[in-house]
Amino acid sequence: MPDLDPECAAPLASDSPDGHPRPAETPSGMTPDPVPGTRPVRVMVVSLLFNWPSTGGGNVHTAELTKYLAAAGYDVRHLYARFEPWGIGRVTDPTPYPAEAIEFSPSNWTAPEILARFRQAIDQIDPDWVILTDSWNLKPLMAEVAGGRPYILRLQALECLCPLNNVRLVPDDGGRLVQCTRHQLATPGECRRCVRSKDYFSGELHRAERELSGVGTAGYQTALFRAFEQARAVLVVNPLTAAMIEPYARDVRVVTSGMDPDRFPWPFPAERLPAGTPGVVRILFAGLTDEWTKGFHVLRDACAKLWRVRQDFELVVTGEALPEKADAFARYIGWQSQTDLPVWIAGVDVIAVPAVAQEALGRTAVEAMAAGRPVVASRLGGLPYTVLDGATGLLYTPGDATDLAAKLTQLLDDPDLRARLGTAGRRRFEEHYAWPVVIDTHYRPLLGPAHKPAERPVAEIIQPSESPSTDSAPLPKIGCVLAVRERPADQIERTLQTYRWQTYQPSDRVLLDFGSSPMRAAAYRDLCGRYGWRYLSTDPVPARWNSSTAYNLAVAALNDDVEVVFKSDADVLLSPNVLATAARFGRTAFCQFQYITVPRDTPCPANFNDPTELRTLFKATGKERASVGQGLFSCPVAWFHRVGGFDLNYRVWGYEDNDLRARAERSGPVIEVGWRDALLLHQWHQPSPDAGPAVENRLYFEYMREAGSFVRNDGRPHPPGFTVRVADGPQTSRPAPDKRWTVVVATRSTSDDLYQLSGEFLRFDTGGPTHRVRITGADATEYFRQLAALDANWVVNVAEDAFLLDPPGLMDLICRMDAGGYAACGVPDGGVIPGHRHNPVACSALFNVFDLRRVGPVWADWDRVRNLRHRPEFERAVAPFANRTAFQFDNFWPYYGVFFSLLEAGEKILYLDAAGWQDGLGTIVHNADGRELLLRIDSDRPDTSDVAIHRRGEATEYARQCQARRVVFPRRAYQWLA
Repeated sequence: MPDLDPECAAPLASDSPDGHPRPAETPSGMTPDPVPGTRPVRVMVVSLLFNWPSTGGGNVHTAELTKYLAAAGYDVRHLYARFEPWGIGRVTDPTPYPAEAIEFSPSNWTAPEILARFRQAIDQIDPDWVILTDSWNLKPLMAEVAGGRPYILRLQALECLCPLNNVRLVPDDGGRLVQCTRHQLATPGECRRCVRSKDYFSGELHRAERELSGVGTAGYQTALFRAFEQARAVLVVNPLTAAMIEPYARDVRVVTSGMDPDRFPWPFPAERLPAGTPGVVRILFAGLTDEWTKGFHVLRDACAKLWRVRQDFELVVTGEALPEKADAFARYIGWQSQTDLPVWIAGVDVIAVPAVAQEALGRTAVEAMAAGRPVVASRLGGLPYTVLDGATGLLYTPGDATDLAAKLTQLLDDPDLRARLGTAGRRRFEEHYAWPVVIDTHYRPLLGPAHKPAERPVAEIIQPSESPSTDSAPLPKIGCVLAVRERPADQIERTLQTYRWQTYQPSDRVLLDFGSSPMRAAAYRDLCGRYGWRYLSTDPVPARWNSSTAYNLAVAALNDDVEVVFKSDADVLLSPNVLATAARFGRTAFCQFQYITVPRDTPCPANFNDPTELRTLFKATGKERASVGQGLFSCPVAWFHRVGGFDLNYRVWGYEDNDLRARAERSGPVIEVGWRDALLLHQWHQPSPDAGPAVENRLYFEYMREAGSFVRNDGRPHPPGFTVRVADGPQTSRPAPDKRWTVVVATRSTSDDLYQLSGEFLRFDTGGPTHRVRITGADATEYFRQLAALDANWVVNVAEDAFLLDPPGLMDLICRMDAGGYAACGVPDGGVIPGHRHNPVACSALFNVFDLRRVGPVWADWDRVRNLRHRPEFERAVAPFANRTAFQFDNFWPYYGVFFSLLEAGEKILYLDAAGWQDGLGTIVHNADGRELLLRIDSDRPDTSDVAIHRRGEATEYARQCQARRVVFPRRAYQWLA
């Protein structure tokens, strides 16, 4: 068995020698050569609502997923249900990959029969993986058909989240359709009441499948939670859906739906394109015209507005013309097959996606990018994550025909813009949405290599009654680490008792106290003395629990001769063979242990004196399924150090274990030890008051899994600033705090709500600004004059609709300015982001920092400052990056003189980079080191519309996540593609 070693790890099949993904290939180019002595990994794709030709994007996704998994070398089978009364299972054309139907009649179309017949078919094939696709609210039932095998839930929309109609679109009391903010996992009671009172707002098929699945019953809710908890992974298509599901599943991944590149050759053959009329721009709507949520009525209204002033366009519609829809500007071409639709998408000039309900992805938008065509789409749901506003298309306010007409006008008037957006869209398609890329980037790391040994190796798991080892080689020295903070002493004592009866004893045992109270610390020291553990504590005493920091310190404290580390939790009980198993397999692999959680009402013995007492406790739990979690493992100590240990960027707790496991999977062998082979019981306890920032850590985990390296923390797992001290040893004094300047935050404000909301994010652990000053009734020029009069060394100007993402980063920025002699900083007001297209020498007023000791003397003659105009010599100061978008050296804003005067006086300005935020309107300001510093939502202050409130809610949630995480993705994640 090869050692775990990131430096020596073989590249993935999808990687080139330099580690970068290969260009997308056709399926024939993906198929790997057979490996002698191996068999393909068997993958069963199960869908309940399948038709072909497709009746929706979910059908296309399922069909193409099976095709491209098979092309990648996996042994794929596709099972679907055929039940004519529901109109499902109608397969009249050849599918992209063979599929097998299970026939049902009205007499056996029941939940028990569906479960039994799918389970029987799956058992006959015995797949290694089960992927559950289209099944709406029946997903909990379909999760049971896996029969204990690892399964993946694939969500294409909001199925299981919105039991009413999958799109969270509901009528209010006045009959107006509004976007709901609830979902079935978080608010089951409200969702049940919504279904009962608004059942009329569901389609016939939705009502039928709700009745079959039992939505609204206590049994269904239990099954729903179990389905998500036990899924090996839940795949969704946008971060909004991921944030909803994350608290209820072990592993949620944002995995876009792939698209078949064979349907969209590049460049598209000209001879296949439909003929057009010279001088007429064609706009395509590809969808159901009579499905209100698709928004055709909005597009039609927008085109009618345009037609009254211009007749140089044609609206091409994939539907049948009805008398009430007869418009001079429209051409109806009928419903198009999956074969014919790409011809029309490639043959028009603009694609419109005017959805008025939350589209999870916007498949038509992706197909438009595949064809190299610009998109105009609603700024709603997952569409802003698919269509990059200003880069691959234009976004407009959902349901607003006037705004849509304005965006269409931009595209009608500017053929160069259409070409630029289309080219960037095709590049985005090739890099993110083509199926070969999706398989290699997302599915292959999840499913593992496409081939495995022909005979499944049976691990020599030591049973409790067996000897500790039958290997001829001696077991390596193993060290055990536990990190605690304010845990009940009786729980820890029971844990330590189970280490005494291990058949293989560790050579070192470290219990690290990460900031417990003096009373608890004294109890822990006493327990360590009685059970042979080394008690260590940290200096300084941390303010909050942090799992990564605590366990990295504990591992670093192990004796030098320890070869294998066993990491557990302080409340986990071990059966006698656990450490022997951990040492044997942890010598050359990452060895993961499953565990069972003891229910709340199951009493634990006061003491464990005999291993049989652990078995008795296990039987009392009545459980036979492992709990969610990846925190119990063993691995080579040398590997742990080489990869930098737990990533210190994870905040509090949550996903640091998943991250280490994912890095291990890319480094070498991973062994999973089931609870039947080595029993570990997790003692129930009250949830920690220091709840882990799950959403923030998951976002970081998702990003690093795709783009991060094996090695974290620069290869130094020991966190900076911490030392470990032995109990009763000398305590080193903490360093005195650094001398701080007087820093004041100022805001020009017109809205009480925004001022208070942005103030929520101006919180600093230590050494932050002294206070905030609100200035009202002043224009920008007068506002800057009042800043100069403040009694402070530094003043930070923050717009009231700007949310600080990284408070410590702001103080770092001030330190950098002081060290570099900068008088001011800010984002250039041109050349950086769309919408700011004026003078890049001056800075936008959305965010600035001023050293009042430097700017005060310059601004003393305020009349001169106010009247100063641009001069050519100022242009030498332009930042190199301020050339990405339009700009001009103008005098657009009257306040520009405050920056011109600094340059005239020879002072330096630190220019900060920025990028557009995901909604296409907001701005992300980056710190001088490229980290995200601030998010401005660019709010229209009087706007209280649903869209504005939704935008503010998204931005607020993102800012909260960033502040909790204090981890910032590289700037390129938000770079414009233009």
